[in-house]
Amino acid sequence: MKDHNQKTRHYLKYLSVAFLAIFCPIVIAISVSSSAAFKNEPDGFRGHKWGSWLETFGEMEKLDNDYPIYKKVDEELTMGGVEVESIVYFFEEDQFNMAQVVFNSKRNFRKLKKILESQHGRSTKDKDTGIGGAYEAMTGLKHKPRNRYWWVKGPLSLHIEYFKDDKKGQIMYFYELPGDCEKGLAAFLKQDYIEARKYFNTARCEPLEKANKAKGLLGYMYEMGLGVEQDYKEAVKFYREASIGLKGTDAFAQFRLGAMYENGHGIERDYEWALRWYRKAADQNLPGAQEALKRLEGN
Repeated sequence: MKDHNQKTRHYLKYLSVAFLAIFCPIVIAISVSSSAAFKNEPDGFRGHKWGSWLETFGEMEKLDNDYPIYKKVDEELTMGGVEVESIVYFFEEDQFNMAQVVFNSKRNFRKLKKILESQHGRSTKDKDTGIGGAYEAMTGLKHKPRNRYWWVKGPLSLHIEYFKDDKKGQIMYFYELPGDCEKGLAAFLKQDYIEARKYFNTARCEPLEKANKAKGLLGYMYEMGLGVEQDYKEAVKFYREASIGLKGTDAFAQFRLGAMYENGHGIERDYEWALRWYRKAADQNLPGAQEALKRLEGN
């Protein structure tokens, strides 16, 4: 158990750096020169396009209970003929948006940097990581990464860096998913549910009312099996997320959550909770909820 915990901490020490990429898009934009070339920017990684669904990846092993981090089972750990330590895939709302390659030695750093520059053109060196104390807080290390080089274009950023004190490095690909509630709704109304699911990336939908509407429609897609495999529990999850809050809640999601309670779909049947959710939706003047409320109260 002790060895397992040490191995996990050792792995997450480097993995945690990857998450900083999610929270540092402004730092990326400022620190990278606009003159940096990015030729032949990749539309994906190792045969998987950005935005691909987790279900299309085949057999995967989840590496963390709290975060959508995976590795491929029996994947060949090489990149351009260079052996690497690990290859990890990240997902946001089950869509592929980030990849991390961890490698050993300064020699491999030079080899991999040369491979990337042959594929994507000249890189830009980042003199300051922009991470500072946050890096130390997340990793427990006293130093910053050295020799970081960037390629950035549109929604995609790529960098390679080397940690001199640890004799390790990493390559990070980060793709900003095209979440767009308006396009998702348009696709939903056209009954193009696969396209709707692509754009209903609720983490990027604003304001809150639109995000909750997207969650409600995602829940309906899972309830009815529209563009996805029917899954009542997943439907309940999205309905609940869209229904709870002090403002911006979605009446349709509340109405459907009431129906799930009434019918015992994805959750234990509970007429009292069904009434509560019907009532909340009816209070927002949703006709279907008002009718369901009268019907259930009359029984």
